[in-house]
Amino acid sequence: MEITEHLDKSPEDAEEDGESASCRIYDVEPQNREVKSLPKRSRFYQAKLDSKGLESGEDNWNMLPDLYVIMITSYDPFGYDYMMYTIHNKCDELPEMEYNDGLKYIYFYTRGKKGGSKEIKALLTYLQSSIIENVTDEATQSIHDSVEKIKHSAEVRGKYMTIGEIMDYNKQLGYDAGHAEGRVEGRLELFISVLNDLGEIPADIIERAKTLEGDMLKTWIKLASKVDSVEEFLEKI
Repeated sequence: MEITEHLDKSPEDAEEDGESASCRIYDVEPQNREVKSLPKRSRFYQAKLDSKGLESGEDNWNMLPDLYVIMITSYDPFGYDYMMYTIHNKCDELPEMEYNDGLKYIYFYTRGKKGGSKEIKALLTYLQSSIIENVTDEATQSIHDSVEKIKHSAEVRGKYMTIGEIMDYNKQLGYDAGHAEGRVEGRLELFISVLNDLGEIPADIIERAKTLEGDMLKTWIKLASKVDSVEEFLEKI
């Protein structure tokens, strides 16, 4: 999803303060499936967006929009349990030197425990599961009101999905397919996939899952989709 914020700046003002005169672009993407090369994937999309940033023949580089590439993931993209990773270019020799190329990558991890703020944590919790119980402040209330309004709009009813629902969509598809075909293998693969997003699965748990009847394995899948860690899952089974 691409969002454009237009700025009231002349090219001269932009050149003076180093900011884009035209606009800022926010490219926001929910990402559920784990991508091993996510930074390079982000770089690829950044390049595509930048290629559209200047009109043909334009040579005032300050007119190139500032770009914020924002990924919202249900898995930890870097493995440090931060709810927010902010990445931008800098000079190795002079890290305190400002290098304002107008590009910033922000990775939000919806289950992260470190960094961020109370407000960001509330927002990410709501994005992971967009239900009234996760509305805890004015920001999430405002978003929830908008979500409900859009969901009940005649134009989008039956088509709308929240970010949390998008993140769970592939998991649910996998379950439905396995259930419809009566394949225990499909449910087992789904269980391993869901729980593997939260950490390393003990070998004995996988072996135990292989012995479960369909309804019990279904219960395990639902539990794995709700907990925040493998340890929490083990405590609740």
